[in-house]
Amino acid sequence: MENIKRIFEIKEKGAETATKDDIPLALNLMVELVNTNPEIKELVEGFTLTGVIELTDINETLNMSIDKGKAAYGTGAIANPDFFFRGDLVTITKVLLGEIDAITAYFTEAVEADGDLEQMITFMSIMEIALDLLKIVPKGELKSIIPMNTMKELLQAYSTGPEAIKPEHVPLFLKIMSEFINLNPEAQEEIEDAELKIALKFSDVGDFYITIEDNKMSVSEQPFEGDATLELIMPLSTMTNVMFDGDAVSAYMAGQITVNGDLSQAMLFQSIMELLIEKIEI
Repeated sequence: MENIKRIFEIKEKGAETATKDDIPLALNLMVELVNTNPEIKELVEGFTLTGVIELTDINETLNMSIDKGKAAYGTGAIANPDFFFRGDLVTITKVLLGEIDAITAYFTEAVEADGDLEQMITFMSIMEIALDLLKIVPKGELKSIIPMNTMKELLQAYSTGPEAIKPEHVPLFLKIMSEFINLNPEAQEEIEDAELKIALKFSDVGDFYITIEDNKMSVSEQPFEGDATLELIMPLSTMTNVMFDGDAVSAYMAGQITVNGDLSQAMLFQSIMELLIEKIEI
């Protein structure tokens, strides 16, 4: 009970009041829940995960592992972890308390991550359940820009290969892409002062309408009022091949992509898509 009381105290007074001893406290609670709660035990059944959290401003390294439904927590580095999660004490505290969505923190580069992003998403899914069970952040109040399950679904398809990308994944990808573009500093610099209305048309999926203005990207399935500044027409297979090999120019030269409008705008769209792909491939 003292551990839970301390977490609520930090939440009330602010993450800035957290000390280096509070992160282990939070991880210990997660370990207890993994080992005892039926909902979490079902999520991690047959699952193996190792992660390292590095508190960069206080030079502290922590780790957590899950193996065959059992979780353990420790201090220090471990060999060949599935992922690294790096950030300062206050930012990591905010993530663990659900005050900052982990994906937002990653996209904005408030934290750094290396390794298997899908494994990291699983870790964050466990954390979300823990926050709900402990009534620290009720499920409906979690400030997640993209549901963890949505992110995980797309990552699983992407990790399988081009053939696994299905029509239903297209709106998911574009949703994640728009959130990334609106948060990531490098992407924000890339689209600075750009004004685009892109009609992205898949002959075997449907049409999507992308607006980039005021350094924001939005996606809709409703046509623009007025004309698009750029129209891209292709089958889904061409889009997935470009996602995996990044060679939109060859696809265009081979007649697999029809471009109506300013070709430089098409290259900008390709550039920001590549930024996202690079980010999710960590």
